Amino acid sequence: MFQYGCRRGDYKFRLQMSKFLTEEYDDEVDCGELLVTCGATNGLYMVASMLFNRGDTVFIEDPSYFIALEMFGKDLGMNVVPVPRNGEGINIEEFDKVLSEYQRASSHHPTEQRPYWSMVYLIPTFNNPKGTCLSTEKCEQIVKLARKYNILLFCDDVYNLLSYIPGEKPEDKPLPPPRRLFAYDKKTDPDYVGNVISNGSFSKILGPGLRIGWMEAPLKVLDVIENSAFTMSAGGWNNYTSAILASALELGLVSKHLLEKRKKYRDNLDSMYQVFMDDMPPGVKIFKPQGGFFIWIEFPEDIDTEKLRDVCEKEYSVSFVPGKSFSTTGSFGNCARVAITYYERDVLVTAAKKICAAAKTFCKN
Repeated sequence: MFQYGCRRGDYKFRLQMSKFLTEEYDDEVDCGELLVTCGATNGLYMVASMLFNRGDTVFIEDPSYFIALEMFGKDLGMNVVPVPRNGEGINIEEFDKVLSEYQRASSHHPTEQRPYWSMVYLIPTFNNPKGTCLSTEKCEQIVKLARKYNILLFCDDVYNLLSYIPGEKPEDKPLPPPRRLFAYDKKTDPDYVGNVISNGSFSKILGPGLRIGWMEAPLKVLDVIENSAFTMSAGGWNNYTSAILASALELGLVSKHLLEKRKKYRDNLDSMYQVFMDDMPPGVKIFKPQGGFFIWIEFPEDIDTEKLRDVCEKEYSVSFVPGKSFSTTGSFGNCARVAITYYERDVLVTAAKKICAAAKTFCKN
């Protein structure tokens, strides 16, 4: 536990994770395709910095996770290109056109160290901020585009295990989440080369202070990370915590904890959603997800949610994240993301009522 450890991470931890994820996803997860990280942010930074250069293009959904947007542009100096969504995810037709246009203008030549022309950052399941999930059809289409243009699909799958899709009876365990995008990149396909990464974390299901996560990735990606000087010096990530969690997984403690959290968060979601549906002024749309951390709210187009947030903070001591924060184009200025997990249910219900009261006053003015 106190040594540097294996470069891909503690073997027992990866073995127990493969069993745990296979059961929770209801889909096979291969231990040999897992690499331990210090959390989802660490995984994203390693991939973006080791497989791509400053100035390379990264495509993102609009809207998308705002800290990832800052990492790409501010920290890594990449060219961030937003792609519009339709329905539950990226607009496939528009994306095809954008990829074709940018690839024609690109001078990038893939190498063994940097095998992909470009990268796409996605949150396919219980999306942040909108809470949507990609359909089977859209997953298949995106994988086809990735193979066609030699791009890497980097999926932040940090919310997948927080599925609130109910079973047949109220007391039943929630149903598994939709299949992760990684599962659609089938090795049995004749044109398979490995275009998808599933990036996971214990931050959302156990505790962010543990700083531990995992990547499920093609072998050629794992080889680049494993053989980097960065990893060789560290000797694998978070060896001590990995060993403790391996035992917790083996004893079934993490599965038990996760089941309790799902029930609690589903109750929080149902309660807050009902408050918003009952108390919001006319013209406000509330989007209820089937999992994850957030409720997405869409106000009439003339409502500026940054100003509404200021009113909420100053007069009601409550807050949310305005929609504009999730867009590089400055769009979604009439939208808001509200979190459902950090506080107890009664606190969240009171907060939701305060947001509704502020919205009624604000919309009148």
